[in-house]
Amino acid sequence: VWDASTGKQTTTLRSRGQRLNCVGYDSSGNFIVAPDQGNTISVWDAVTGEIVMTLAGHEGAIRWVSFSSDGRKIISGSEDKTIRVWDTSWSKERMLIQMDSFPLSLSYSSDSKKFATGGLKGGVTIWDTAAGAELATLPAGGSWIWELAFGPDGRRLASGCRDGTATIWDATTGAELVNLTDRPGQSIEAMAFSPDGGNVVVGTVKGTVRVYDTTTGEEIMELPGFKDPVGTLAYYPDGSRILSGGWGPDGMAKVWDTATGME
Repeated sequence: VWDASTGKQTTTLRSRGQRLNCVGYDSSGNFIVAPDQGNTISVWDAVTGEIVMTLAGHEGAIRWVSFSSDGRKIISGSEDKTIRVWDTSWSKERMLIQMDSFPLSLSYSSDSKKFATGGLKGGVTIWDTAAGAELATLPAGGSWIWELAFGPDGRRLASGCRDGTATIWDATTGAELVNLTDRPGQSIEAMAFSPDGGNVVVGTVKGTVRVYDTTTGEEIMELPGFKDPVGTLAYYPDGSRILSGGWGPDGMAKVWDTATGME
């Protein structure tokens, strides 16, 4: 864990034998969740680095895990073809959803009332968090859905595919709003909306990072200096910076100024 202002390392999370390929904070910034030991989920104290909660139940490797916005729930997707919702107060499984294929991508809406999943067979499903019922299915093509990101108001959803297709959808009606197709053949690995919802940043397997206008679909800028596949993207809460992390051997992370595009 690093201080975003100084770039200094503050905490080290000790996993129990597995690379942490998906990590998320709760809204308070006090806890961090990630897959651990293959099919187990661990929650760490962000300050001490100690494990404070363990969630077990999946029978396959966990692909995605995330806190709800209120921190009361954790949602996870696994290669056992299930989505599970966990209650953080009781450290217990609250809901299980059986799927036809395992989810490659998952995103919570900002109010945590719905979440979206994308998988190997293409297409995106939006779910009701409380009932576990399908709310909408989006025809996101036949390519693998590597990345999903809800807009800040929960009304729009961005999807990124292995074939380089990126689309913004109406999360209620399922209508396609904007096509952001990046570069054909450049698998989209990461996406994030700006806090005001006006822009979306897209990262690819080739290391390209580009910012688009979410209304027109026009490219605003390309952020330089990234060579490895982009693993994750996030805006600062005030929208002034974009943070990126890579999958490459050097484990590079970069921060860009959103006004100038400078690193």
